[in-house]
Amino acid sequence: MEENGKVIELTENGAKVCVTPSQVCGSCVQAKACATIGAKTKIILANNPINAQVGDWVKIELKEKSRTTSILLVFGLPILALLFGIIVGEIVAGDKMATIFGGSGLIIALIVVKIVDNHLSQKANFLPTIIEKISDPTK
Repeated sequence: MEENGKVIELTENGAKVCVTPSQVCGSCVQAKACATIGAKTKIILANNPINAQVGDWVKIELKEKSRTTSILLVFGLPILALLFGIIVGEIVAGDKMATIFGGSGLIIALIVVKIVDNHLSQKANFLPTIIEKISDPTK
């Protein structure tokens, strides 16, 4: 997936890019769950192999593997933990425990997702990459 944005800050690991979500985002399968919907702009950290400077308009790319991993992590893990907790709770003591175990599994999964997200956001191969400078941000 590619988006256009403006470099607003250089960091030691890359660049912060201000991106205006395109119409492609609105038609995405995950659009209703994505935090960018309704937002005018979003600031993202991206690899900067082309040495773009502050003020440059750039095209960034997010690899499909990273996108798929993110979707599975954010949606799949909590759902699996919820279901696992419900099943274990039901086996142990019935409906009330199923609710408690399911809720606990969900909370634990969300904490794990946050920890893994913090770890992966520091890895270069999971960050979007600036692939070229552009002169017209509407392209």
